[in-house]
Amino acid sequence: MIREDMQRTVSLLTKQGDQATVGHEVVERLLKDERQELEQRRSQLEQQRVQVERREEKERQLQTSLSQKEKELEQFSEMCDRKLRDLEWTANARGIVVQDLRDANQVLNRDVKDLESRLAWWEAKHDRLQSCESESDVAEWERALLDAVLLSLKKLADRRVELRVALQSPAGVDDRTMCKICFDKPSSCALLPCKHHHFCKACALRVEGTRGAVCPLCRTKVTGVFETC
Repeated sequence: MIREDMQRTVSLLTKQGDQATVGHEVVERLLKDERQELEQRRSQLEQQRVQVERREEKERQLQTSLSQKEKELEQFSEMCDRKLRDLEWTANARGIVVQDLRDANQVLNRDVKDLESRLAWWEAKHDRLQSCESESDVAEWERALLDAVLLSLKKLADRRVELRVALQSPAGVDDRTMCKICFDKPSSCALLPCKHHHFCKACALRVEGTRGAVCPLCRTKVTGVFETC
């Protein structure tokens, strides 16, 4: 628009006859307008350059942030893998412990049942007695129980002797002459037919009176008692 106005002005002035002066003024005005347009263009380009630099800076920051996030994600993934492995190991270890506890519990239950069965055998409990279907079963049970009792008595007697020897009995007392069952009375009887004479009369008669009686020392079946003094 400005140029068109200027051209119309130049044409008008030229017609009026002052062509040289008009041409110089027109050129000045044209140069001035061109400089203004160039300055505006330069300012726009500078603004665009600044905007481009800002965008590039933001892109670099975003790229840096993205790289950092990727590293953090990798570290988090590695940590999750380690935690998962630890959890798997812990689960396996707990499974092994639980299985060991179950096995130990089964063994303990078997031991308890065995002890209950042995206790029922020793105490001749009613439920256990019902398992005897004949008199021979009862007699066999009696013999086994008596053998176990006599064996225990022999072990107790041997232990009593050991303890008395360890305590060094007072002078004048000879343990070899004392009853090997009660250790309270002197030996006065022998069991037949083995002739072991290490029992007082009361203990010897008590052994003889038991069913399936055997000598506590040699396990020979007792047929009688003989007083030695």
